[in-house]
Amino acid sequence: MKFVRLPVLIFSLVLQLSASDGYEQQLASTLSNHILVLRNFYTDALLKFDSDGKLTSNANPGFGPTDGRVFVHQVQLTPNKLTLTGTRPLYVFNQTKAIWEVRDTGRSVLIDIFLPPGEAADTTVPHLLNTVFMKQSELAKIKCSAEERQTLVDDLVKDHRVPTDAPKLPEVGSLDELHPYCLPGGDRAYRVGRGITAPRAKHAPDPSYSEAARQAKLEGTTVLLAVITPDGKRRRFRYNARSALVWLNLCVHSGMSWTCAQ
Repeated sequence: MKFVRLPVLIFSLVLQLSASDGYEQQLASTLSNHILVLRNFYTDALLKFDSDGKLTSNANPGFGPTDGRVFVHQVQLTPNKLTLTGTRPLYVFNQTKAIWEVRDTGRSVLIDIFLPPGEAADTTVPHLLNTVFMKQSELAKIKCSAEERQTLVDDLVKDHRVPTDAPKLPEVGSLDELHPYCLPGGDRAYRVGRGITAPRAKHAPDPSYSEAARQAKLEGTTVLLAVITPDGKRRRFRYNARSALVWLNLCVHSGMSWTCAQ
């Protein structure tokens, strides 16, 4: 599994590029090695959009902006199509440093955006990118505040230190009395406790153990932080807290097939 650390950077989709024979190179320089966020947070590996920026392929909307993130590796521009090739990044909590890091687990994604015929790419591509992906101004509105980020980090660190017999906070009467956690990427959800009951796993297969790991006698522990949607069938994005890296991809792949009930 290729496992590299990605720069935590959201690309601002306000392109001011002049028409030239090198426009594809300009696009590649601007988009490559940056994270874009798809509107509707589509989770699929192959996405196609028409010349108006409308989705034409079958796709599954995600829970939040983390699902819609794409780390762009390659940009290809032809007279009728813009193709972006990339991977889906994953947040990993570094327990030692008490910070979130963005990693690449190799889940590939290919996005085709068709261009209007007879129109210059340098005038149509910026508009299409803003139609398919969220703008920086939109992402800023859902971004976690510094206080929200620190609250989650403090809680994650505390969970590994507080004894199991520690006193519990009283239950609340309504959700209005709770503040949802703001997770990296801007997703928000309530944590189990204080009246929020844990979902019950209906189907939770163990991750597969690769033959190479078996021969090397490798062992490890991965802790997944997941959001369970009300239907219990899809936890739409995954985070990883304190993980043995060799297991990350296997555990996330297994977790994607879990289903739960209230």
